[in-house]
Amino acid sequence: MDTSQIEEQFSLWPFHFKPLEDELLSIWLIRLAHAHGYKVEQLCTLLLGRGRRLWNSDIDKFQPPHLRWALKRVTGITDAQLNAASLHSFEGYISEYFNAHGSSRWIVPLHIYHRRRKSPGLCYCPACLTSSSIPYFRRAWRLSFITVCPQHRVELLDSCPSCTAPLAPHRVDIGPDGFEPGPKRIVYCAQCGNDLRKGAAIPAEQSLVDWTARLLMASDCGYMDWGRRAGMNSVLFFDGLRLLVGAIRRRITRTGHESTGERDFDFLPVARRRVTMMQVGMAVGEGPEGLQAYARTHGIRVSDVWRSSEHAPFWLVEALASMKRTQHPERTKEEVDEIARVTRNIGHTASSKRQARRSFGLNVDDERADAFRSLVSNEAYELLIASVDRLTTHESRPEGRQALQQDKMVFALMRVMGWSAKRICRLTIDELGTLLPRPREGLAGGSLPEPRDPASVCSYLWWFIESIRPSIPGAKNTNVLVVSSTTGRPLGGNALWLRFHRAVTAARLTDEIPDLVTFRRSVGTLP
Repeated sequence: MDTSQIEEQFSLWPFHFKPLEDELLSIWLIRLAHAHGYKVEQLCTLLLGRGRRLWNSDIDKFQPPHLRWALKRVTGITDAQLNAASLHSFEGYISEYFNAHGSSRWIVPLHIYHRRRKSPGLCYCPACLTSSSIPYFRRAWRLSFITVCPQHRVELLDSCPSCTAPLAPHRVDIGPDGFEPGPKRIVYCAQCGNDLRKGAAIPAEQSLVDWTARLLMASDCGYMDWGRRAGMNSVLFFDGLRLLVGAIRRRITRTGHESTGERDFDFLPVARRRVTMMQVGMAVGEGPEGLQAYARTHGIRVSDVWRSSEHAPFWLVEALASMKRTQHPERTKEEVDEIARVTRNIGHTASSKRQARRSFGLNVDDERADAFRSLVSNEAYELLIASVDRLTTHESRPEGRQALQQDKMVFALMRVMGWSAKRICRLTIDELGTLLPRPREGLAGGSLPEPRDPASVCSYLWWFIESIRPSIPGAKNTNVLVVSSTTGRPLGGNALWLRFHRAVTAARLTDEIPDLVTFRRSVGTLP
Protein backbone atom coordinates (compact mmCIF):
# COMPACT_ATOMS: atom_id res chain seq x y z
CA MET A 1 0.00 0.00 0.00
CA ASP A 2 1.58 3.34 -1.11
CA THR A 3 1.51 6.64 0.79
CA SER A 4 -1.54 8.04 -1.05
CA GLN A 5 -3.55 4.92 -0.26
CA ILE A 6 -2.57 5.14 3.43
CA GLU A 7 -3.53 8.84 3.50
CA GLU A 8 -6.90 8.05 1.88
CA GLN A 9 -7.53 5.22 4.37
CA PHE A 10 -6.85 7.39 7.42
CA SER A 11 -8.92 10.30 6.03
CA LEU A 12 -12.11 8.29 6.39
CA TRP A 13 -14.41 9.42 9.17
CA PRO A 14 -15.27 7.01 12.00
CA PHE A 15 -18.79 6.60 10.61
CA HIS A 16 -18.72 6.24 6.84
CA PHE A 17 -21.91 4.31 6.17
CA LYS A 18 -23.43 4.63 2.71
CA PRO A 19 -26.93 5.79 1.67
CA LEU A 20 -29.70 3.26 2.22
CA GLU A 21 -31.90 1.97 -0.58
CA ASP A 22 -33.65 4.88 -2.33
CA GLU A 23 -32.42 7.34 0.33
CA LEU A 24 -32.15 11.00 -0.59
CA LEU A 25 -28.61 12.39 -0.53
CA SER A 26 -29.64 15.28 1.71
CA ILE A 27 -31.09 12.90 4.31
CA TRP A 28 -27.96 10.73 4.25
CA LEU A 29 -25.88 13.87 4.81
CA ILE A 30 -28.00 14.80 7.85
CA ARG A 31 -27.69 11.29 9.29
CA LEU A 32 -23.93 11.41 8.68
CA ALA A 33 -23.63 14.66 10.66
CA HIS A 34 -25.76 13.45 13.56
CA ALA A 35 -23.87 10.14 13.75
CA HIS A 36 -20.69 12.12 14.50
CA GLY A 37 -22.41 14.42 17.00
CA TYR A 38 -22.32 17.42 14.65
CA LYS A 39 -25.10 19.72 13.67
CA VAL A 40 -25.73 19.82 9.95
CA GLU A 41 -24.21 23.29 9.52
CA GLN A 42 -21.09 22.18 11.43
CA LEU A 43 -20.65 19.21 9.13
CA CYS A 44 -20.93 21.43 6.05
CA THR A 45 -18.30 23.79 7.47
CA LEU A 46 -15.94 20.84 8.04
CA LEU A 47 -16.50 19.54 4.52
CA LEU A 48 -16.56 22.77 2.54
CA GLY A 49 -15.05 25.45 4.77
CA ARG A 50 -16.63 28.65 6.03
CA GLY A 51 -18.74 30.80 3.76
CA ARG A 52 -19.89 27.94 1.52
CA ARG A 53 -23.67 27.86 1.22
CA LEU A 54 -25.28 24.49 0.74
CA TRP A 55 -28.87 24.40 1.99
CA ASN A 56 -30.09 27.39 0.01
CA SER A 57 -30.35 25.06 -2.99
CA ASP A 58 -31.81 21.61 -3.64
CA ILE A 59 -28.78 19.34 -3.23
CA ASP A 60 -30.89 16.32 -4.13
CA LYS A 61 -31.06 17.75 -7.64
CA PHE A 62 -27.53 19.09 -7.94
CA GLN A 63 -24.42 18.46 -5.85
CA PRO A 64 -21.53 20.91 -6.29
CA PRO A 65 -18.30 19.18 -7.43
CA HIS A 66 -16.46 20.23 -4.25
CA LEU A 67 -19.17 18.58 -2.13
CA ARG A 68 -18.93 15.33 -4.08
CA TRP A 69 -15.14 15.32 -3.77
CA ALA A 70 -15.26 15.92 0.00
CA LEU A 71 -17.87 13.23 0.60
CA LYS A 72 -15.91 10.67 -1.40
CA ARG A 73 -12.78 11.48 0.63
CA VAL A 74 -14.32 11.17 4.11
CA THR A 75 -16.85 8.37 3.51
CA GLY A 76 -15.43 6.36 0.62
CA ILE A 77 -18.68 6.73 -1.29
CA THR A 78 -18.44 6.14 -5.03
CA ASP A 79 -19.75 8.29 -7.89
CA ALA A 80 -22.29 5.58 -8.69
CA GLN A 81 -23.65 5.68 -5.13
CA LEU A 82 -23.80 9.48 -5.18
CA ASN A 83 -25.67 9.42 -8.47
CA ALA A 84 -28.10 6.79 -7.19
CA ALA A 85 -29.00 9.03 -4.23
CA SER A 86 -29.64 12.00 -6.53
CA LEU A 87 -32.89 12.88 -8.26
CA HIS A 88 -30.85 13.21 -11.42
CA SER A 89 -30.90 9.41 -11.61
CA PHE A 90 -34.53 9.64 -12.79
CA GLU A 91 -33.38 11.18 -16.08
CA GLY A 92 -34.15 8.75 -18.88
CA TYR A 93 -36.79 7.04 -16.75
CA ILE A 94 -39.50 9.64 -16.10
CA SER A 95 -38.36 12.37 -18.51
CA GLU A 96 -35.86 12.72 -21.28
CA TYR A 97 -34.18 15.73 -19.70
CA PHE A 98 -33.57 16.60 -16.05
CA ASN A 99 -33.10 20.26 -15.09
CA ALA A 100 -30.75 20.30 -12.12
CA HIS A 101 -30.98 24.08 -11.66
CA GLY A 102 -34.71 24.68 -12.00
CA SER A 103 -38.10 23.02 -12.31
CA SER A 104 -37.94 19.51 -13.68
CA ARG A 105 -40.91 17.51 -14.88
CA TRP A 106 -42.45 15.16 -12.28
CA ILE A 107 -40.16 16.45 -9.49
CA VAL A 108 -41.81 18.26 -6.57
CA PRO A 109 -39.93 21.53 -5.82
CA LEU A 110 -38.93 22.36 -2.25
CA HIS A 111 -39.84 26.08 -2.46
CA ILE A 112 -36.52 27.12 -0.86
CA TYR A 113 -36.10 30.68 0.34
CA HIS A 114 -32.92 31.51 2.28
CA ARG A 115 -32.53 27.90 3.48
CA ARG A 116 -36.16 27.87 4.62
CA ARG A 117 -39.03 26.12 2.86
CA LYS A 118 -42.06 28.30 2.28
CA SER A 119 -44.49 25.64 0.98
CA PRO A 120 -44.86 21.86 1.27
CA GLY A 121 -42.47 19.95 -0.95
CA LEU A 122 -40.91 16.94 0.73
CA CYS A 123 -43.41 14.14 1.45
CA TYR A 124 -43.23 11.16 3.79
CA CYS A 125 -45.03 8.03 4.82
CA PRO A 126 -45.55 7.90 8.62
CA ALA A 127 -45.68 4.09 8.51
CA CYS A 128 -42.30 3.90 6.74
CA LEU A 129 -40.65 6.18 9.31
CA THR A 130 -42.18 4.13 12.14
CA SER A 131 -41.32 0.67 10.84
CA SER A 132 -37.72 1.39 9.77
CA SER A 133 -35.01 0.75 12.32
CA ILE A 134 -33.17 3.65 10.66
CA PRO A 135 -35.83 6.13 9.53
CA TYR A 136 -35.04 8.07 6.35
CA PHE A 137 -36.80 9.87 3.49
CA ARG A 138 -37.05 8.16 0.10
CA ARG A 139 -36.25 9.58 -3.33
CA ALA A 140 -39.62 8.34 -4.61
CA TRP A 141 -41.36 10.74 -2.22
CA ARG A 142 -40.06 13.64 -4.35
CA LEU A 143 -41.92 12.35 -7.44
CA SER A 144 -45.14 14.29 -8.01
CA PHE A 145 -47.08 11.22 -9.22
CA ILE A 146 -46.26 9.29 -6.02
CA THR A 147 -48.96 10.32 -3.54
CA VAL A 148 -49.45 7.10 -1.55
CA CYS A 149 -47.12 4.46 -0.13
CA PRO A 150 -47.52 1.16 -2.04
CA GLN A 151 -45.82 -0.76 0.78
CA HIS A 152 -48.06 0.34 3.64
CA ARG A 153 -51.09 1.39 1.55
CA VAL A 154 -51.42 4.76 3.26
CA GLU A 155 -51.50 8.33 2.00
CA LEU A 156 -48.30 10.40 1.97
CA LEU A 157 -48.11 13.59 4.04
CA ASP A 158 -46.23 16.74 3.04
CA SER A 159 -46.34 18.82 6.23
CA CYS A 160 -46.17 18.48 9.99
CA PRO A 161 -49.46 17.01 11.24
CA SER A 162 -49.26 19.26 14.31
CA CYS A 163 -48.27 22.73 13.02
CA THR A 164 -48.64 22.15 9.22
CA ALA A 165 -45.14 23.53 8.60
CA PRO A 166 -43.28 22.23 5.52
CA LEU A 167 -40.79 19.49 6.26
CA ALA A 168 -37.21 20.75 6.67
CA PRO A 169 -35.08 17.97 8.23
CA HIS A 170 -31.86 19.97 7.74
CA ARG A 171 -33.12 22.59 10.23
CA VAL A 172 -34.10 20.26 13.06
CA ASP A 173 -30.90 21.08 14.99
CA ILE A 174 -30.72 24.82 14.24
CA GLY A 175 -30.90 27.52 16.95
CA PRO A 176 -30.87 27.38 20.72
CA ASP A 177 -34.11 25.37 20.76
CA GLY A 178 -32.84 22.89 18.20
CA PHE A 179 -32.50 19.23 19.12
CA GLU A 180 -29.10 17.88 20.02
CA PRO A 181 -27.64 15.84 17.17
CA GLY A 182 -28.43 12.18 17.47
CA PRO A 183 -29.97 9.17 15.76
CA LYS A 184 -33.50 9.51 14.38
CA ARG A 185 -33.61 13.30 14.83
CA ILE A 186 -34.86 13.72 11.26
CA VAL A 187 -38.28 12.36 12.25
CA TYR A 188 -39.03 15.54 14.24
CA CYS A 189 -40.56 18.73 12.89
CA ALA A 190 -38.01 21.56 12.76
CA GLN A 191 -40.76 24.07 13.53
CA CYS A 192 -42.58 22.64 16.57
CA GLY A 193 -40.62 19.50 17.49
CA ASN A 194 -43.56 17.15 16.87
CA ASP A 195 -42.73 13.54 16.05
CA LEU A 196 -43.69 13.08 12.39
CA ARG A 197 -44.28 9.38 12.99
CA LYS A 198 -47.37 10.30 14.98
CA GLY A 199 -49.08 11.54 11.84
CA ALA A 200 -52.26 9.69 11.05
CA ALA A 201 -51.72 6.77 8.68
CA ILE A 202 -54.77 7.29 6.47
CA PRO A 203 -55.59 4.19 4.37
CA ALA A 204 -55.33 4.90 0.65
CA GLU A 205 -57.68 3.71 -2.07
CA GLN A 206 -56.54 0.26 -3.19
CA SER A 207 -56.89 1.17 -6.86
CA LEU A 208 -54.60 4.17 -6.37
CA VAL A 209 -52.12 2.01 -4.46
CA ASP A 210 -51.95 -0.52 -7.31
CA TRP A 211 -51.66 2.24 -9.90
CA THR A 212 -48.88 3.98 -7.94
CA ALA A 213 -46.97 0.72 -7.63
CA ARG A 214 -47.02 0.33 -11.42
CA LEU A 215 -45.75 3.89 -11.91
CA LEU A 216 -43.05 3.41 -9.30
CA MET A 217 -41.87 0.25 -11.01
CA ALA A 218 -41.76 2.02 -14.38
CA SER A 219 -39.69 4.87 -12.94
CA ASP A 220 -37.24 2.30 -11.60
CA CYS A 221 -36.90 -0.19 -14.48
CA GLY A 222 -37.45 2.10 -17.49
CA TYR A 223 -40.36 0.35 -19.18
CA MET A 224 -44.13 0.09 -18.80
CA ASP A 225 -46.62 -2.59 -19.83
CA TRP A 226 -49.89 -1.02 -20.97
CA GLY A 227 -52.71 -2.76 -22.79
CA ARG A 228 -51.29 -4.99 -25.49
CA ARG A 229 -48.03 -3.09 -25.49
CA ALA A 230 -45.32 -4.72 -23.42
CA GLY A 231 -42.01 -3.12 -22.60
CA MET A 232 -42.98 0.42 -23.65
CA ASN A 233 -40.29 3.02 -22.96
CA SER A 234 -41.14 4.66 -19.64
CA VAL A 235 -40.25 8.18 -20.83
CA LEU A 236 -42.79 7.89 -23.66
CA PHE A 237 -45.38 6.61 -21.24
CA PHE A 238 -44.81 9.43 -18.74
CA ASP A 239 -44.87 12.01 -21.56
CA GLY A 240 -48.34 10.82 -22.53
CA LEU A 241 -49.37 10.66 -18.89
CA ARG A 242 -48.42 14.30 -18.53
CA LEU A 243 -50.84 15.26 -21.30
CA LEU A 244 -53.62 13.30 -19.63
CA VAL A 245 -52.89 14.93 -16.27
CA GLY A 246 -53.32 18.35 -17.89
CA ALA A 247 -56.60 17.36 -19.55
CA ILE A 248 -58.03 15.82 -16.38
CA ARG A 249 -57.07 18.82 -14.29
CA ARG A 250 -58.67 21.23 -16.74
CA ARG A 251 -61.86 19.22 -17.05
CA ILE A 252 -62.32 17.56 -13.66
CA THR A 253 -60.04 18.21 -10.70
CA ARG A 254 -58.79 21.77 -11.04
CA THR A 255 -60.23 24.21 -8.51
CA GLY A 256 -61.11 27.80 -9.23
CA HIS A 257 -58.97 29.30 -6.47
CA GLU A 258 -55.59 27.97 -7.59
CA SER A 259 -52.94 30.65 -7.64
CA THR A 260 -50.48 31.24 -10.46
CA GLY A 261 -47.76 29.23 -8.73
CA GLU A 262 -50.04 26.20 -8.44
CA ARG A 263 -50.97 25.90 -12.08
CA ASP A 264 -48.29 23.30 -12.69
CA PHE A 265 -49.12 19.84 -11.39
CA ASP A 266 -45.72 19.40 -9.69
CA PHE A 267 -46.33 22.51 -7.55
CA LEU A 268 -49.59 21.26 -6.03
CA PRO A 269 -49.84 19.98 -2.44
CA VAL A 270 -49.87 16.20 -2.19
CA ALA A 271 -53.59 16.04 -1.31
CA ARG A 272 -54.58 17.71 -4.56
CA ARG A 273 -52.09 15.73 -6.59
CA ARG A 274 -53.57 12.58 -5.07
CA VAL A 275 -57.06 13.49 -6.32
CA THR A 276 -55.74 13.96 -9.85
CA MET A 277 -53.69 10.77 -9.81
CA MET A 278 -56.76 8.85 -8.69
CA GLN A 279 -58.56 10.06 -11.81
CA VAL A 280 -55.52 9.34 -13.99
CA GLY A 281 -55.43 5.79 -12.65
CA MET A 282 -59.11 5.35 -13.46
CA ALA A 283 -58.47 6.62 -16.98
CA VAL A 284 -55.30 4.71 -17.85
CA GLY A 285 -55.28 1.73 -15.53
CA GLU A 286 -57.55 -0.44 -17.74
CA GLY A 287 -55.73 0.05 -21.04
CA PRO A 288 -56.84 1.77 -24.28
CA GLU A 289 -60.48 0.67 -24.04
CA GLY A 290 -60.73 1.97 -20.49
CA LEU A 291 -59.15 5.27 -21.51
CA GLN A 292 -61.67 5.78 -24.31
CA ALA A 293 -64.58 4.93 -22.01
CA TYR A 294 -63.30 7.31 -19.34
CA ALA A 295 -62.85 10.13 -21.83
CA ARG A 296 -66.38 9.76 -23.20
CA THR A 297 -67.91 9.51 -19.73
CA HIS A 298 -66.18 12.65 -18.47
CA GLY A 299 -66.47 14.71 -21.65
CA ILE A 300 -62.74 14.79 -22.37
CA ARG A 301 -62.02 15.42 -26.04
CA VAL A 302 -58.90 14.72 -28.04
CA SER A 303 -58.30 18.48 -28.29
CA ASP A 304 -58.21 18.62 -24.48
CA VAL A 305 -55.34 16.14 -24.45
CA TRP A 306 -53.20 17.55 -27.25
CA ARG A 307 -53.32 20.32 -29.81
CA SER A 308 -51.28 18.43 -32.38
CA SER A 309 -50.63 14.70 -32.54
CA GLU A 310 -47.05 15.50 -33.57
CA HIS A 311 -46.32 16.37 -29.94
CA ALA A 312 -48.07 13.35 -28.40
CA PRO A 313 -46.47 9.90 -27.92
CA PHE A 314 -47.62 7.19 -30.29
CA TRP A 315 -49.36 5.05 -27.66
CA LEU A 316 -51.68 7.90 -26.67
CA VAL A 317 -52.43 8.87 -30.28
CA GLU A 318 -53.17 5.24 -31.08
CA ALA A 319 -55.49 4.86 -28.08
CA LEU A 320 -57.55 7.97 -28.88
CA ALA A 321 -57.44 7.83 -32.70
CA SER A 322 -60.86 6.19 -33.07
CA MET A 323 -62.36 8.67 -30.65
CA LYS A 324 -61.05 11.57 -32.71
CA ARG A 325 -62.89 10.28 -35.76
CA THR A 326 -66.24 9.83 -34.01
CA GLN A 327 -66.50 12.45 -31.30
CA HIS A 328 -67.81 15.09 -33.76
CA PRO A 329 -70.42 13.31 -35.91
CA GLU A 330 -71.32 14.72 -39.28
CA ARG A 331 -74.40 16.91 -39.09
CA THR A 332 -76.61 18.28 -41.83
CA LYS A 333 -76.92 21.99 -42.48
CA GLU A 334 -80.42 21.90 -41.01
CA GLU A 335 -79.08 20.39 -37.77
CA VAL A 336 -76.32 23.00 -37.55
CA ASP A 337 -78.79 25.83 -38.14
CA GLU A 338 -81.11 24.47 -35.44
CA ILE A 339 -78.24 24.15 -32.94
CA ALA A 340 -77.25 27.74 -33.76
CA ARG A 341 -80.81 28.90 -33.08
CA VAL A 342 -80.97 27.09 -29.73
CA THR A 343 -77.56 28.28 -28.54
CA ARG A 344 -78.42 31.83 -29.58
CA ASN A 345 -81.43 31.62 -27.28
CA ILE A 346 -79.32 30.18 -24.46
CA GLY A 347 -76.83 33.00 -24.32
CA HIS A 348 -75.21 35.83 -26.19
CA THR A 349 -74.71 35.50 -29.93
CA ALA A 350 -70.97 36.07 -29.68
CA SER A 351 -70.47 32.99 -27.49
CA SER A 352 -72.84 30.65 -29.31
CA LYS A 353 -70.04 28.63 -30.94
CA ARG A 354 -68.54 27.92 -27.54
CA GLN A 355 -71.94 27.01 -26.13
CA ALA A 356 -72.52 24.68 -29.09
CA ARG A 357 -69.36 22.79 -28.21
CA ARG A 358 -70.25 22.56 -24.54
CA SER A 359 -73.95 21.73 -24.90
CA PHE A 360 -74.08 19.67 -28.09
CA GLY A 361 -70.47 18.53 -28.72
CA LEU A 362 -70.51 20.41 -32.02
CA ASN A 363 -67.11 21.54 -33.24
CA VAL A 364 -68.02 24.29 -35.71
CA ASP A 365 -65.53 24.58 -38.56
CA ASP A 366 -65.20 27.51 -40.95
CA GLU A 367 -67.44 25.92 -43.58
CA ARG A 368 -70.38 25.64 -41.19
CA ALA A 369 -69.78 28.71 -39.04
CA ASP A 370 -72.18 30.99 -40.93
CA ALA A 371 -75.09 29.83 -38.80
CA PHE A 372 -73.25 31.02 -35.66
CA ARG A 373 -72.28 34.46 -36.84
CA SER A 374 -74.16 37.46 -35.56
CA LEU A 375 -76.77 39.06 -37.81
CA VAL A 376 -76.42 42.72 -38.74
CA SER A 377 -79.85 44.33 -38.95
CA ASN A 378 -81.13 46.06 -42.06
CA GLU A 379 -81.36 49.25 -40.03
CA ALA A 380 -77.62 49.15 -39.29
CA TYR A 381 -76.89 48.65 -43.00
CA GLU A 382 -79.08 51.59 -44.00
CA LEU A 383 -77.46 53.79 -41.34
CA LEU A 384 -74.04 52.92 -42.76
CA ILE A 385 -75.16 53.85 -46.31
CA ALA A 386 -76.70 57.08 -45.00
CA SER A 387 -73.42 57.90 -43.24
CA VAL A 388 -71.50 57.39 -46.49
CA ASP A 389 -73.96 59.68 -48.30
CA ARG A 390 -73.53 62.36 -45.64
CA LEU A 391 -69.73 62.16 -45.90
CA THR A 392 -70.00 62.43 -49.69
CA THR A 393 -72.07 65.62 -49.39
CA HIS A 394 -69.48 67.27 -47.14
CA GLU A 395 -66.46 66.09 -49.15
CA SER A 396 -64.99 68.92 -51.28
CA ARG A 397 -62.28 66.98 -53.09
CA PRO A 398 -63.40 65.15 -56.27
CA GLU A 399 -61.24 62.11 -55.56
CA GLY A 400 -62.73 61.93 -52.07
CA ARG A 401 -66.30 61.94 -53.39
CA GLN A 402 -65.38 59.30 -55.99
CA ALA A 403 -63.89 57.06 -53.30
CA LEU A 404 -66.99 57.37 -51.09
CA GLN A 405 -69.36 56.63 -53.99
CA GLN A 406 -67.28 53.55 -54.78
CA ASP A 407 -67.45 52.54 -51.09
CA LYS A 408 -71.24 52.72 -51.24
CA MET A 409 -71.27 50.47 -54.29
CA VAL A 410 -68.85 47.97 -52.69
CA PHE A 411 -70.76 47.85 -49.39
CA ALA A 412 -74.00 47.17 -51.31
CA LEU A 413 -72.39 44.29 -53.20
CA MET A 414 -71.12 42.84 -49.92
CA ARG A 415 -74.38 43.17 -48.06
CA VAL A 416 -77.04 42.46 -50.66
CA MET A 417 -75.15 40.07 -52.94
CA GLY A 418 -73.12 38.48 -50.13
CA TRP A 419 -69.85 38.79 -52.07
CA SER A 420 -66.55 38.82 -50.20
CA ALA A 421 -63.99 41.61 -50.48
CA LYS A 422 -61.61 39.24 -52.24
CA ARG A 423 -64.17 38.38 -54.89
CA ILE A 424 -65.14 42.01 -55.46
CA CYS A 425 -61.48 42.92 -55.95
CA ARG A 426 -61.21 40.32 -58.72
CA LEU A 427 -64.40 41.37 -60.52
CA THR A 428 -64.07 42.84 -64.01
CA ILE A 429 -66.61 44.97 -65.80
CA ASP A 430 -66.98 42.29 -68.48
CA GLU A 431 -67.77 39.69 -65.81
CA LEU A 432 -70.35 42.02 -64.23
CA GLY A 433 -72.11 42.21 -67.57
CA THR A 434 -72.92 38.52 -67.09
CA LEU A 435 -73.61 38.54 -63.35
CA LEU A 436 -75.58 41.80 -63.16
CA PRO A 437 -76.55 42.91 -66.70
CA ARG A 438 -77.06 46.65 -67.27
CA PRO A 439 -80.71 47.71 -66.71
CA ARG A 440 -82.61 48.81 -69.80
CA GLU A 441 -84.00 51.94 -68.13
CA GLY A 442 -81.96 55.09 -68.21
CA LEU A 443 -79.59 55.72 -65.32
CA ALA A 444 -79.65 59.02 -63.44
CA GLY A 445 -77.78 59.46 -60.17
CA GLY A 446 -80.35 61.72 -58.58
CA SER A 447 -83.24 59.34 -59.18
CA LEU A 448 -81.49 56.09 -58.17
CA PRO A 449 -83.11 54.16 -55.29
CA GLU A 450 -80.97 53.16 -52.31
CA PRO A 451 -79.20 49.82 -53.01
CA ARG A 452 -81.34 47.54 -50.82
CA ASP A 453 -82.13 44.66 -53.20
CA PRO A 454 -80.40 43.08 -56.25
CA ALA A 455 -82.27 45.31 -58.73
CA SER A 456 -81.39 48.58 -57.02
CA VAL A 457 -77.81 47.38 -56.44
CA CYS A 458 -77.54 46.63 -60.16
CA SER A 459 -78.81 50.12 -61.05
CA TYR A 460 -76.38 51.85 -58.68
CA LEU A 461 -73.50 49.65 -59.88
CA TRP A 462 -73.92 50.55 -63.56
CA TRP A 463 -74.53 54.21 -62.77
CA PHE A 464 -71.18 54.21 -60.94
CA ILE A 465 -69.43 52.37 -63.82
CA GLU A 466 -70.72 54.75 -66.50
CA SER A 467 -70.92 58.09 -64.64
CA ILE A 468 -68.28 58.08 -61.89
CA ARG A 469 -65.58 55.56 -62.78
CA PRO A 470 -64.51 57.21 -66.10
CA SER A 471 -63.58 60.40 -64.22
CA ILE A 472 -61.10 58.51 -61.99
CA PRO A 473 -57.55 59.13 -63.33
CA GLY A 474 -56.11 55.96 -64.87
CA ALA A 475 -59.29 53.89 -64.43
CA LYS A 476 -59.67 53.48 -68.20
CA ASN A 477 -56.42 51.51 -68.29
CA THR A 478 -57.86 48.52 -66.38
CA ASN A 479 -60.99 46.42 -66.69
CA VAL A 480 -61.06 45.68 -62.91
CA LEU A 481 -64.09 47.19 -61.19
CA VAL A 482 -62.61 48.57 -57.94
CA VAL A 483 -59.73 51.01 -58.35
CA SER A 484 -57.99 53.70 -56.36
CA SER A 485 -59.61 57.12 -56.76
CA THR A 486 -56.19 58.81 -57.00
CA THR A 487 -54.13 56.39 -59.14
CA GLY A 488 -56.71 54.28 -60.96
CA ARG A 489 -54.90 51.11 -59.98
CA PRO A 490 -56.84 48.05 -58.72
CA LEU A 491 -57.43 47.86 -54.96
CA GLY A 492 -56.74 44.77 -52.85
CA GLY A 493 -58.86 43.07 -50.21
CA ASN A 494 -56.93 44.68 -47.33
CA ALA A 495 -57.61 48.15 -48.75
CA LEU A 496 -61.35 47.41 -48.96
CA TRP A 497 -61.36 46.05 -45.42
CA LEU A 498 -59.63 49.20 -44.17
CA ARG A 499 -62.13 51.49 -45.91
CA PHE A 500 -65.02 49.42 -44.50
CA HIS A 501 -63.59 49.68 -41.01
CA ARG A 502 -63.17 53.45 -41.31
CA ALA A 503 -66.73 53.86 -42.59
CA VAL A 504 -68.20 51.79 -39.73
CA THR A 505 -66.17 53.73 -37.18
CA ALA A 506 -67.16 57.08 -38.67
CA ALA A 507 -70.83 56.02 -38.50
CA ARG A 508 -70.36 54.87 -34.88
CA LEU A 509 -71.73 51.44 -35.72
CA THR A 510 -68.92 49.24 -34.38
CA ASP A 511 -71.27 47.51 -31.90
CA GLU A 512 -73.98 46.89 -34.52
CA ILE A 513 -71.49 45.83 -37.24
CA PRO A 514 -68.69 43.91 -35.47
CA ASP A 515 -66.88 42.59 -38.57
CA LEU A 516 -66.98 42.31 -42.34
CA VAL A 517 -68.10 38.67 -42.43
CA THR A 518 -71.03 39.45 -40.14
CA PHE A 519 -71.97 42.44 -42.31
CA ARG A 520 -72.32 40.21 -45.38
CA ARG A 521 -75.06 38.12 -43.75
CA SER A 522 -78.48 39.49 -44.68
CA VAL A 523 -81.66 38.93 -42.67
CA GLY A 524 -84.10 37.57 -45.20
CA THR A 525 -85.20 39.91 -47.98
CA LEU A 526 -84.45 43.58 -47.51
CA PRO A 527 -87.68 45.61 -47.31
